[in-house]
Amino acid sequence: MSVIRAYKLSLLLPLIVPALLAPVLPILSGLGIPFPEWLAGAVYFTVYSGIIGGIPYLVLVALLLLWARGKSEAQFRRGLVLSPLLMLPIVCVLIETVSLLRFGLDSTLSELGEVIVFYTPFVLGFGYAYVCIVLSSVWALRRAGWLDSAAPAI
Repeated sequence: MSVIRAYKLSLLLPLIVPALLAPVLPILSGLGIPFPEWLAGAVYFTVYSGIIGGIPYLVLVALLLLWARGKSEAQFRRGLVLSPLLMLPIVCVLIETVSLLRFGLDSTLSELGEVIVFYTPFVLGFGYAYVCIVLSSVWALRRAGWLDSAAPAI
């Protein structure tokens, strides 16, 4: 498999991980298996990140893939590293739009700062966690010989 294809497939990771984790806690608690509170919190936050960030992330992936046409591996990797920062305005616009439709203009403008302050750590934290997982996985797969080193432009 080419490195570029691996990077493209890795864009599914932030959608797949929350979807796989969503049924974990209900199943384990239904079986009476105790779950550490910190781990339950991490699972809930990950599922929440998929629910809240799913639509903005799809917009980001579409824009990233459109931009990536004809780009080299290094350029695509730079775009991947910048993607959590690019996700911030997309998330804020979506949340503010939903807030505007639900609560009106006065409430939306007064809460803009709160939205930015609340969601920025989550977007950057989860975003760069996924980026680190992808970059380290590609590095390990390349060292194992499972990925082609020389890849053509996308």
